[in-house]
Amino acid sequence: MKIVIYIMILSMVLSTVLAGASFFL
Repeated sequence: MKIVIYIMILSMVLSTVLAGASFFL
């Protein structure tokens, strides 16, 4: 079940990075 938590955190970080990139661009 650790993999599911890892994927959830990864997707959350990815969406945050995408939001930051779209904000700066």
